[in-house]
Amino acid sequence: MKITDVRVTPIDAGSMKGLASVTFDGVFVVGSIKIIAGSNGNFVGMPSYKDKNGEYKDICFPLSKDFRNELQEAVLAKFEGAEKKEPVIDEKKAEEYKKDAEADSFPF
Repeated sequence: MKITDVRVTPIDAGSMKGLASVTFDGVFVVGSIKIIAGSNGNFVGMPSYKDKNGEYKDICFPLSKDFRNELQEAVLAKFEGAEKKEPVIDEKKAEEYKKDAEADSFPF
C-alpha cells in the first residue's frame, strides 16, 4: 500500500497542532489524523472515538511498525512545510471539531 497524497491543515488548539488526511493507492482516504505536540516532538494520532467507558479507541491504525513510521514521516514532513503558514483554524473552531467527533456514535 502506497501513500499517494497527504493533506494537512495547521490548527492552534493546545497540543493538537494539525489535522491530516492521507490517500492510499489513489483510492482510499483516511481523515481526522491528528498531529500532536508531545514532549519528544510532534507525533501522529490516528482517528479515534470515545467508548462508553470514556476511553479513546483508534478506528483504524497501521499493523506494522514500519508502516506506522512511514505514515508518520509522510504526515510530519508535509506538516513541517504547512506549519510555517498561519493556522487556518483557531482554537475555538478546533474545539467544535473535537466535540463533533466525540459526539459521533459508533456501534462498537
